[in-house]
Amino acid sequence: GDIVECLLESWPDIERFRAGGIGYAVMQSDRAVSLAFSCAVWSERHEINVLTFDDDDQGRGFATSACAAWLADAYRARITPHWTAMASNTASLHLARKLGFVEATRRPTIEFLF
Repeated sequence: GDIVECLLESWPDIERFRAGGIGYAVMQSDRAVSLAFSCAVWSERHEINVLTFDDDDQGRGFATSACAAWLADAYRARITPHWTAMASNTASLHLARKLGFVEATRRPTIEFLF
């Protein structure tokens, strides 16, 4: 997976990410398998974005490892972590619960398939 490309979907440039974000990748050799990073930052709060690049690597604990490292850094820095997921993304909701997140709010959403 292309880490820089993923970061630039949420950040204007890599320098700003390095200055204000947190990110961890699980690597196999020179290939990024899973990525967890701050995709939105406001005050002392960070939203986490997590992905596993290849379907064959899902369900093997890679995202859990990346998220756990991200959370450890967030807690050390006294950052409040936030997790947002669509109700239809059951894998994300399961991972969030596994990592200790609890549902705080639900908002109506409309999903568009492209």
